Amino acid sequence: MDDFKSPLGVLAAVQTALVVLLFFKLSHVEGELADMRFAAAHADEISQPAPAGVAAYGGAEISRSEVREIIRDELLPVKAALSNLGRDGGAAAAAVSAPPRTAETDRIYDDFKQEMRRLVAQGTASEAEMAALQAKVAKLPQSQRNAALLEMSKAMSNGSLDATF
Repeated sequence: MDDFKSPLGVLAAVQTALVVLLFFKLSHVEGELADMRFAAAHADEISQPAPAGVAAYGGAEISRSEVREIIRDELLPVKAALSNLGRDGGAAAAAVSAPPRTAETDRIYDDFKQEMRRLVAQGTASEAEMAALQAKVAKLPQSQRNAALLEMSKAMSNGSLDATF
């Protein structure tokens, strides 16, 4: 312990700490260098041109630009549908997936509420029972669907129904 009180002991401790720090820094730099070499090796593989005579569907040759054009053509309808969906706030999708309110949907909603009361009284619901409820909810118009989902969520959140969906 007396060695660290002398100036040479302090210098030896500082020198040891600097050597350890240098070792860790050198190992970090070597790791980064290995990563760069690995990335450079794979970048060369990616940038190589496609082999000549690559056959496509039907045996005809196809270039990269033709592949890009085909992909672009295939994605145009998807892009248009997504942009239309974004413009109307998803109303088109809701209109397609939600039927109008009818006597039949009112009956389905009443069946749903009765089934929910039974499950809450029981206290638990199996996966099959929850799947049946979800199938009923899917047949409802948006307003009744929202009310049904809210009722299910409340029952599960307040602990009166032990289930997951």
